[in-house]
Amino acid sequence: MFSPVDQIKERLNIVDVVSMYMTLTSAGKNYKGKSPFKQERTPSFYVSPDKGLYHCFSTGKGGDMFTFVQEMEGLDFKGSLKVLADKAGVSLQNFNPKEKEEKDKLFEIMEEATKVFEGFLSKNEEVKLYIKNRGIEESTVKDFRIGYAPDGWRNLYDKLKDKYSDKDLALVGLVKKTEKGVYDTFRDRIMFPICDSSGRVIAFSGRIFKDDGKSGKYVNSPDTPLFNKSDVLFGIDKAKNYIRKYNFTTIVEGQFDVISLHQAGFKNTVAVSGTALADGLVGKDKQVNNLGVIKRLSNNVVLAFDSDTAGINAAKRSAHIGMALGMDVKIVDITEGKDPADFLKDFGKDAWSKILREAEHVIVFYAKKIKQQAKEEREVGRRIKEEVLPLISELESEIEKSFFIKKISELANISESYIVSDLQKIKKIDKPETEKAEEKQKPKNQNTEEVIEKEIWGIYVNKEKPEEFKEKIIKIVGQKNFDLMEEKYKDKESEFIFGEKDYIIGEKEAFKNFEHQNIRKKILTIKEEIKKAEELGDEKRADELTKELDDLGKEKDVINNSRYSNS
Repeated sequence: MFSPVDQIKERLNIVDVVSMYMTLTSAGKNYKGKSPFKQERTPSFYVSPDKGLYHCFSTGKGGDMFTFVQEMEGLDFKGSLKVLADKAGVSLQNFNPKEKEEKDKLFEIMEEATKVFEGFLSKNEEVKLYIKNRGIEESTVKDFRIGYAPDGWRNLYDKLKDKYSDKDLALVGLVKKTEKGVYDTFRDRIMFPICDSSGRVIAFSGRIFKDDGKSGKYVNSPDTPLFNKSDVLFGIDKAKNYIRKYNFTTIVEGQFDVISLHQAGFKNTVAVSGTALADGLVGKDKQVNNLGVIKRLSNNVVLAFDSDTAGINAAKRSAHIGMALGMDVKIVDITEGKDPADFLKDFGKDAWSKILREAEHVIVFYAKKIKQQAKEEREVGRRIKEEVLPLISELESEIEKSFFIKKISELANISESYIVSDLQKIKKIDKPETEKAEEKQKPKNQNTEEVIEKEIWGIYVNKEKPEEFKEKIIKIVGQKNFDLMEEKYKDKESEFIFGEKDYIIGEKEAFKNFEHQNIRKKILTIKEEIKKAEELGDEKRADELTKELDDLGKEKDVINNSRYSNS
């Protein structure tokens, strides 16, 4: 019986999978496109449908469809397996490894906790009525798996303690351990499961149901082995396909905002509540984080935060981060101090569609706000310099900079020359070290020996019957060298599958290059030995070595001559 991995590979073509995320064009037997991992002008990303592999020559990343989904969505292997299994219609129900990994057990605990919270909600009519009055339909409650944590110290713990250890329950942030005992982290709260992009529950955000005046409005899961608040956005598992479809992401603050907008058909919406908008594309652990995931789905973002002071400040921070990462950021203007969920409930879908259509680029939005709020013209100029020019400085394109300079000049009645002068004094915000690392993740300069190795290995990998060619390689380079190459390149097959690359040349030329390089190394070694013999006054040894050097020189000439002949 085929494993789920085999079934997925049988049903899905890597070209179709990659095309979900980017545009590919035919390039002979392969496909190519611009790297999805960094900005580039010339396509360096190749996909081989025959081999089922991809390779990005600008970053050195490569692998199969599972690796690609991991890279694009910030998942582990099992997360990518779930994404592709859902697409291929393959069941993972019976896919149980003999030994469960530690993370598997933690995912299981989070799934069980979600079911428990769902069960608690189903029995509490008061909470169900509250959710209904917020405009959330029963089908939406089930879709987002909304639950409830009752008031009390150990409601969840009592349900799970016989099946899981206190240590593991604390590890995923569901309980807290003290000297007096164990108690639930979430109490008297409406529970929103936070999922990774494959739909696995990794954390919770709990909104208080009855405000006692002492507790915070939200309690969120702490960072755990499954959850880093900068790695995911609430609703990304349901929004990702619609972000691709509509080519932009709407980012809101709260879970009710996301749920209400999805229910109304605006399914390309995610929230920062319970998570945190990262300031780079990859985290310290090199995991693709929340902005990295949505940037790879679409470079366009619309911020729809609450119109109170906290919402405005959050929008400013998010706008700066997005601009610094080269994203196109717009902001909607929600009037009357409402959040998106309340606005939708009061004014309807058409009004929200209009708001989205009228969303303005963050630079223009803030310039207009400053103009409206300023009490005098001098304040306008000062705030433009402090709040808007740093955003303009983040733009890569000089044409775009020129466009916005002109726009700001017209809005604020400030000379373009003055804006340009002040703009030149602003130091561009440095991208985070993690982002720099991702951009600079290019293959290192290769020495001649490594290039020759790759020439030979590239020919070997591209042979229709590589095993027959293996013996020939061993005969030329030796078993030891073959074993070393095999170990070095065993996980880099994708780098060698594209025949138009320079290091894939004729096998005769490749072997001559190897022989030439091998002799060159011997010559350098003998020259060093001659030098040592002369320093020691060993004339006899020096003469013997000189004769060997002459013989190697003649052998090198023969190889050189044959390299430039038809023989």
